[in-house]
Amino acid sequence: MSGVFSFGRQFFGNVLRTGLINAGQIESLSTKIKKVGQLIHDIASQTFVLPINSDSAYIKYKPYKNPYGLPDAKTLDLFETQVPDNYQGQGIGRIVAKEVFEYCLKNDFKVKVTCDFLQDFVEKNPQYEKLLVD
Repeated sequence: MSGVFSFGRQFFGNVLRTGLINAGQIESLSTKIKKVGQLIHDIASQTFVLPINSDSAYIKYKPYKNPYGLPDAKTLDLFETQVPDNYQGQGIGRIVAKEVFEYCLKNDFKVKVTCDFLQDFVEKNPQYEKLLVD
């Protein structure tokens, strides 16, 4: 077992010496995401919020208007996804997207997806295409 620890010290020592990463980044790699909470639907701010540690990722929406300009209470226009900078690239966007689409499925919502990230997410997860409106 000591060979594994020796290799780890040597590997990270080499990484530090090359300047590819600093010591603070090594610590943060192992401790970044400690707790992801449950999805919160904040109707007042028209936002789905996913708590992460002491921060949060979110997806904003606005009421969808049908082709006649009338609001549809059971259809949401998902237009913005935000993940805090320190959690970028760790799959948090996919997690919050999945949670929002699952929420919409369970609560009989339809969605119009105008956020590029979410459009890409639906392309990669076709099980959510049935939620889409034209």
